[in-house]
Amino acid sequence: MPNYQITAILTLIVNKEKERPMKNIIVRNGTALIKDGKIMLKALAEALPIALSPRVWFDAFDTDTIIHTGGLVSEWRDKSGNKFHASQTDDALKPSLVQTDYYFGDKQMLSFNRDVLVGGEPFSTGNINYTVFFVGRAGTNFIGAHMFSFGSQTGPTGSAFGLKQNSGADLDHYYSNSALKTLNAGMGIPNVTTIMMNSGARSTRMNKTLRGSDTANGLNLLDSKMYIGGNPTNTLNHSGLICEFIAYDRALTPEEIDITEAYLTEKWIA
Repeated sequence: MPNYQITAILTLIVNKEKERPMKNIIVRNGTALIKDGKIMLKALAEALPIALSPRVWFDAFDTDTIIHTGGLVSEWRDKSGNKFHASQTDDALKPSLVQTDYYFGDKQMLSFNRDVLVGGEPFSTGNINYTVFFVGRAGTNFIGAHMFSFGSQTGPTGSAFGLKQNSGADLDHYYSNSALKTLNAGMGIPNVTTIMMNSGARSTRMNKTLRGSDTANGLNLLDSKMYIGGNPTNTLNHSGLICEFIAYDRALTPEEIDITEAYLTEKWIA
């Protein structure tokens, strides 16, 4: 399907979402999705992120993208087409493949217990724009644990960015030592979190709602090494679940954010 056709469909869905909240719209039935009694091809739903040209896309629901032995995941394959696969050779740092969760239901996801998957460098260096969507559930009382990070974090301030736990129910959208706190993120419950940098304007959204914004000039990536579930030191790795992770090397439009958040919410949480 050409991108212009997908864009037109996205626009229609976004407008519909603004008119009426999407409730119980997506129900899995073999290879189809059912919306208000009408079948919408799974291929169309899966085309939504690709139509926006992600740099990386990891989807735990897609069994073909997860390589594991005895439930220990050695590689999570990138669905964007850019082949920024994330892997781990140390069994002690491999996340586990799990099938069900109280909040997410009977869905496949990755469980991290201070584990981390390491990938390539999907972003350019310097002062960049980005939009990253993260679906997961953080553990409790793991202050400083990283859900994901990009960059070596060994350079000067501004040389890395990502999402990490702060304290209590707070998350930080950070770049090195500068953090934008997201209050009451709700540790232990599932969230769709969106972080964005747009020409120095930094924002964090949680479950379709803006939770924080500020001006954050000074991002200066020396590299964009990718860490899913942790950071380069392996001392502040994630404890919790990761379901889906999509990153773009630009600031998405409000409409693009709306439809992506709706897609992720209905797929994993609703």
